[in-house]
Formats: sequence, C-alpha cells, structure tokens
Amino acid sequence: MKRLNILLLIALIMLTALLLTACAAKVPLSVEEFTSRLEADGYTVEDYSYLYAELPDIESIIIVESDIFGMEFVVFSNSDYARQEFNEIKRDLDENREGTASISQVNTSSHNRFRITYQGQYSVVSRIENTVIFVFTSTEHRSAVDDILKLVGY
Repeated sequence: MKRLNILLLIALIMLTALLLTACAAKVPLSVEEFTSRLEADGYTVEDYSYLYAELPDIESIIIVESDIFGMEFVVFSNSDYARQEFNEIKRDLDENREGTASISQVNTSSHNRFRITYQGQYSVVSRIENTVIFVFTSTEHRSAVDDILKLVGY
C-alpha cells in the first residue's frame, strides 16, 4: 500500500510539472531577438518600420522573405492593437478561402494562433501580447514554416 501511494505521488508530481510547462505563458520576442534568431538560421531580415513611423499604434515591422515563404513580424504599441490586427488577418484568411479548409485555433488572453490550409496554401497568424506574426507558404513547405515558428516561439 505504501508503495502504491509513493507511485501515485510521483505520478501526480510529474503530471503537475507537465501541466505547468504546457500552460506557461508565452513571452513575445523583441525585434532584436526575432532578427537575431532568424539571421542565425540564415534568413534575410528587413526592417520596414520607417514606412510606418507616423502611425502611433505600430512600433516595428520586420519582413522576412525566402524562396519558400513570406513572413511579417509586427510590434504594436499595446496588446489591443495586436489583437485587432490578429482578428483582421484571421477574418481575411477565413473569408477569402475557397473550398474546403483545414483550420486550427488557439485562443487565450495573451496568445492567439490561427492556422489555415486550403487549395495548396498554408497560412499562420499568431499573436503574443503586443506582437503579431503572419506567415504564408505552400502546403509543400508547411513543416519548414512550422519549424521556423517554433524557432521564434510563435
């Protein structure tokens, strides 16, 4: 009986640790962290913030282009603007799709993610606090894009 209690306690501790790890809040990247991670992985990163300097809600816009995907990383002045942008991109992706689509979503107070696959296209929009990342590619390159999103934590 004592051995069973010890095994149950160990299982409970492991389950608690797993849940705490899985539920840990995501932390948004700074422009510097985002740029550093992608450049270290061999991608060219361009800062387009100067084009939006007069807009008070946008702090930075970073564009990453490659032969297989296009990506935008935007830092907003607050989470409300980022949430609004996330919702607009999500709505546009959902409304402009044609035919059957595969969709997955995650929604929490500080993080949202929307993935959609249709007609050979794969798009992801993800928000963490005041940042939004949007990436699009063909379904052929989906796993490569997912690896990049893992690299930057989105």
